[in-house]
Amino acid sequence: MIGLSLAMLPANDLTQARDQFWRLQERFALTACEVQTETATFPAALPPWDGHALAIGQSLRQTVSVLGLHLPYVDLNPVSFHPRIAAASQEILLEAIDAAAEIEADYVVFHVRNGSLPRDRKEGFADWLPILRKLNGRATDKGLRFLLENADDLRWIPDVLELATDAGVDICLDVGHLFERVYETPDWGVLQRVAARLQDIASPWPFLLPSMLPAAQVGGIAGLLTTHGKRVGCVHLHNHDGRSAHRPLAQGKIPWQKLAGHADQLRDIPIILEADYRKCSYECLEHDLSAVTRLLT
Repeated sequence: MIGLSLAMLPANDLTQARDQFWRLQERFALTACEVQTETATFPAALPPWDGHALAIGQSLRQTVSVLGLHLPYVDLNPVSFHPRIAAASQEILLEAIDAAAEIEADYVVFHVRNGSLPRDRKEGFADWLPILRKLNGRATDKGLRFLLENADDLRWIPDVLELATDAGVDICLDVGHLFERVYETPDWGVLQRVAARLQDIASPWPFLLPSMLPAAQVGGIAGLLTTHGKRVGCVHLHNHDGRSAHRPLAQGKIPWQKLAGHADQLRDIPIILEADYRKCSYECLEHDLSAVTRLLT
């Protein structure tokens, strides 16, 4: 089930992105799409408070088999020590979940971001678990599937799976973040602090040290889908060139073609292309759609 993230299309607003999607849908028989609510970052995002934007979302619902909504994350901290910041952040997330229900989406995607998780795993899990349960409760009440993505502060797949299990949610598998870079861990000792300060410089490391990637913990893409495929509610697909993620599929080093071995399994899971097509030609987008369609159909 192949689709696109509308916010990543070369569009100036949500209406233009929807119209682009419909043209591509007709050509490539796309059956899924995902809208983004992060308005601070994406001109083609869906503002949850905007009635016109919600109407556009509802029009998309009529033309796809699966519709997803990505919850906002920039400037939010639902686990903030400041109670008003935490409360406001949670309210914004709940508002976005309500918007997903209004456009009749099938699922919502969430990033764990901010809080103490990068510094202290036990404390971080304790902070986030009640938040995830609260958000999932609202999503479940609205008939939505809540998906926890391997992104931002939660990169290591065993941690993603453990927190998702404790919270009673499933996962959004982001292929690009599996290979994005080497992430420093406490067992690095004093080098952890040094590595944290050199992340940008160190970003080409992943393809030199593949055993230290998040993907290595689960046997890569194929291993994760084989072992935990039933937990995967959607897949975000983009490439990585060793320095930056969200690259088109033809511009990176990730062995994403291994998805072909799970074509039957993925037939009922939305594969959302999430490369930043705002930064490349329209032909690049069409090339990626052709490549994925050939691989999985």
